[in-house]
Amino acid sequence: MSPTADDEVEQTRLRETIKAYAGGLREGRGLAQGFQKQTDDVLTWAIGLIGAGLLALRSFTTAACPASPRQHALLGGVCVVGTLLAVAVE
Repeated sequence: MSPTADDEVEQTRLRETIKAYAGGLREGRGLAQGFQKQTDDVLTWAIGLIGAGLLALRSFTTAACPASPRQHALLGGVCVVGTLLAVAVE
């Protein structure tokens, strides 16, 4: 049984579809990698800035207004919750 013209047309269409699908997968992978890098960078900055806020918390609140240890713990807790949310959302 020899292939007919219709079979050859179908095979050509199938090859083109497979090539287009593979090209789309390659393009999508590049976009996904770029998005992941941006997400990682944002998360790193968020954790770094919140950590710096935790380190400066005591001296900042003492200079701005006298705060009790309970108030320091409350303000620090807000920073810790912010860090946890940043990690959870990522």
